Amino acid sequence: MKSIKSKLLLSHFFIIMLVTTLFSTLFLYGVHRYYYQGAKEAFAERVDILSAYYNKFINNETLREKATEIFQQLPTADYMNIQVLDLSGKVLMNANGFEQEGRLSSPDIAGAIQAGEGSWTGRLEQGGEHLMAYSYALYREDSVVGVVRFVTSLSAIDKLYKEIVLATLALSLGIIAASFIVSLFLSSRMVGPLFELRRVANAYIKGDFHVRSENRQHDEIAVLGQTMNVMAEEILKTDKLKHEFISTVSHELRTPLTSIQGWSETLLTGDMEDKEELLDGLQTIRDEAKRLNGMVNDLLDFSKLQAKHLEMHPTRWNVGELLSELKVQFSAHLDLKGVTLRTEYDTNAGYITADRNRMKQVLINLLDNAIKFSHEGGEVLLRAERLEQELQLEVVDEGEGIAPADLEKMMTKFFKGKSKQSGSGIGLALSKEIVELHGGSMSMDSELHKGTTVTIILPLDSSVLM
Repeated sequence: MKSIKSKLLLSHFFIIMLVTTLFSTLFLYGVHRYYYQGAKEAFAERVDILSAYYNKFINNETLREKATEIFQQLPTADYMNIQVLDLSGKVLMNANGFEQEGRLSSPDIAGAIQAGEGSWTGRLEQGGEHLMAYSYALYREDSVVGVVRFVTSLSAIDKLYKEIVLATLALSLGIIAASFIVSLFLSSRMVGPLFELRRVANAYIKGDFHVRSENRQHDEIAVLGQTMNVMAEEILKTDKLKHEFISTVSHELRTPLTSIQGWSETLLTGDMEDKEELLDGLQTIRDEAKRLNGMVNDLLDFSKLQAKHLEMHPTRWNVGELLSELKVQFSAHLDLKGVTLRTEYDTNAGYITADRNRMKQVLINLLDNAIKFSHEGGEVLLRAERLEQELQLEVVDEGEGIAPADLEKMMTKFFKGKSKQSGSGIGLALSKEIVELHGGSMSMDSELHKGTTVTIILPLDSSVLM
């Protein structure tokens, strides 16, 4: 498996090689065209003028007389060789003024005889010298009697072009080498933070959430590292809350179990004829068992909620009827605590489509908290008000209130307040989750020693969200 570093390095190297090769090729093509095409055009222009002059002013002579006239007026150009040939390709006279043995056969000569002019660029079979040749027909009256051939060597241009090619290759290799070094540095700089994240992640896998990413850069990887740091802090907080929750639940479960066990032993060893003691014991066992059952149900519901298995069954029901039902249900508890429950709603509250049992569970939890933290002689208000397309439910008490530092955390799972009467730490979190499953919202406003208000906003028809 290739590492990210090698992949980055190879991809950068490939791109650099591709771009450098492309630009070098285009540059050398341009240089080649500039020098060779330029030399060809300049040479062609010069010899074209000379051939036109020869045919215009040396027209009626024989081929040999034409050759003599041409070499008598030969231009002083050391880069150009002139040859006069007959139609068979025999050189009648060259730049030295002598006849050359043998016959020449070249595309430019054939082109001149057939079409009046021809050109050729190539290398000699003997020696391999790079040449460029232009041939033009020589006329006597209207008939072709021979060929004048202009030849120049391209060796100087070849040497210059070779030097340019070598310089370009050296420069390209230098650019590639420098780019490779830079790519190696950049890839190491990019992969280094990833190794840091891997170190942190491995520590998290082993359960050590105290390790932190130390990347001090300002890029996306650094942001990811900071996110992992925040995640670890939240995990530690949640883990702490979870331990506190387990401790609290153990204590909360132990209290009713101790009462049940104590009264059971008292009744078993006591006087069964003492009806007053028997009734007190049975009532205590019933109340503690009921309390224990409520705690277990909360735990089961919360577990289902976390596993996304908490089912909702929306039906259409009357809000006022539920509030009246809750007032009757809490009457005995209210008398015991010396607290008054007042309900406020009008006919506009009307009907709502939601899971009635779940919403009743939420309101029972809120009312139970409000009564628990109310002072004797205090009042708890349960109010329902219909907005445009929503229903607003409020539970208001005049009890202890909540400290500002704890208010934001009250509906966080596993969080317990500092009050001795605080419960398991899941009731409010569970209620909030149930409300949000209905598409609503739940908020809390409190002032220490003055009371707390919990507000629920629900859509009138929650069935479309389930």
